[in-house]
Amino acid sequence: MPAPIDEEQRQNNLKIKREYRCEKRSSPEELSLEKEQHRQAQARYREKNRLRLNFCSRRYRLEKKHAQQLEQDEEEYQRLMALGDED
Repeated sequence: MPAPIDEEQRQNNLKIKREYRCEKRSSPEELSLEKEQHRQAQARYREKNRLRLNFCSRRYRLEKKHAQQLEQDEEEYQRLMALGDED
């Protein structure tokens, strides 16, 4: 069973991997090619999952809006309760 890796060793391993990747794509042409391929992959993913992405974004916006409305309602309720206690 391998010994657990401490945080410093893990960071060092990540640094070595990052340096290797940077050395591996040495030319600007390779870098631009990788970026273009990544953009194309993102476009394919968005096209394939358009409905799901739209649904998730709508749900996120509605949840945010509802949370904001609940907060305002709670503030209004607390204000009205404070007015009722004064009587």
